[in-house]
Amino acid sequence: MDFADPGPVTAEDLAEGVRLVVDLLRSPAALAADWDAPAGPLEWSCWETAEHLADDLFSYAAQLGPQAPPAPSHVPFVWRREAPGKPANVIFAERAGGPEAMAQVLDACGALHVAMVRTAAPQARAFHIFGTTDAEGSASMGLVELFAHADDLARGLGLAWTPPAEVCARVLARLFPEFPIGTDPWATLRWATGRGGLPGRARRTRWQWDSAPRSEQLRIVRVTPKGPLTDWQHVHNTIIPTHQLSLEEIRDRAARNRLFTAYLGDTLVGCSTVRPPDEETPAATVIARILPDHRRRGLGTRLHRHARTEAADLAPTVETCVLATNEDGLAFALAAGYQETERYLLPGDTIPYITLTQP
Repeated sequence: MDFADPGPVTAEDLAEGVRLVVDLLRSPAALAADWDAPAGPLEWSCWETAEHLADDLFSYAAQLGPQAPPAPSHVPFVWRREAPGKPANVIFAERAGGPEAMAQVLDACGALHVAMVRTAAPQARAFHIFGTTDAEGSASMGLVELFAHADDLARGLGLAWTPPAEVCARVLARLFPEFPIGTDPWATLRWATGRGGLPGRARRTRWQWDSAPRSEQLRIVRVTPKGPLTDWQHVHNTIIPTHQLSLEEIRDRAARNRLFTAYLGDTLVGCSTVRPPDEETPAATVIARILPDHRRRGLGTRLHRHARTEAADLAPTVETCVLATNEDGLAFALAAGYQETERYLLPGDTIPYITLTQP
């Protein structure tokens, strides 16, 4: 299979994921295990984690229901916690029924989600705090929950668990467009969700998927010395008119730094720079640029998040640099938690640059 172009996530993928996890929890070893044990790295017990997983699938199914208009927030079910620090659920399993009852609850909630994904119209939308999504995105989100929490449960119950690589690859391509290509899909999904390391990549302590429909999803492309350079040049020179770069200068930068262009569909919307630390600057430098016509749509946040992930491999701290006349860029940096540390002029310039550091 070509993991670089794995294809869309389908209702059948979700159905397979539900089946695999339910089978895992119905295995003799799982049925005989201690479900009060912590679920891997989580503070919740295995029972609480499985209930949370069933609740996730039920919730994702429910969010695909209202369409006239789509729900602007969570469907207002009554959520409750059994104790402080415990998951807030709508769905709870009858404890007296034991692990088999839990598996049946998970199977039922999974079937609801599969049915909603399978029958949803192409224009159907579902609310999530990470962003409104479509049926394919909802299925992908369900699979992340299934695979990640099955990993937590397997570690807590003493089971072996490895989901299908081809399904992991499709989920990564749909929800984590910036994921590294050429790595093991399951190891990469564990890394993407903060559950494991990946060679050459810092372990993620914060993560978020991009659940926007594909037509609204930001596509981020690495720029190499061999190209494509002109799109990156156009964005940079439009936003920084005081420092016009030639293609040869960009080619040199691409050899030293990580450069990316960003597209919404086929439309160029921005570019970014991730500069490694050096003797003068111990922090990695992150610069995200969005063309003026495409601002205030959340694209800068997504592009910055991607650049921030790239920078995490290079240094523990990051800084950014903004032209003083770029009021939108400065406001974005301050809102992202950066603090101004320096203003300086390049030789021959009359407008200063502002350096900001993220604590």
